[in-house]
Amino acid sequence: MANESSNEDFVWRFRLDERKREPIYEEPLLELTRSQWEQLLKLTIPMSGDHPVKVDGFALMRSPDTIHPVFPDDPRLAGE
Repeated sequence: MANESSNEDFVWRFRLDERKREPIYEEPLLELTRSQWEQLLKLTIPMSGDHPVKVDGFALMRSPDTIHPVFPDDPRLAGE
């Protein structure tokens, strides 16, 4: 996104939670995706049209039927 008056780019940065936590998933891609969702959901409210959406999990394109919980206290993680 360019600033029209000075032709400089804007950079949006936000501080992530820097506390060290045990990973939930052993697979690096899953853990990276999960932690990014967790951090973004602390800052934003996902919307579908004009309606807020409660996000508590995600699926990868390679296996869309497998749902991976985002939050460490999700009861679905107890079975893993």
